[in-house]
Amino acid sequence: ISTSSDFSMESKKLPEEEEKVLK
Repeated sequence: ISTSSDFSMESKKLPEEEEKVLK
């Protein structure tokens, strides 16, 4: 995930993955 747009889309699909990316 490099762009905020992709990040938003990914966060909706995989909320758990979002936490991993944030960390």
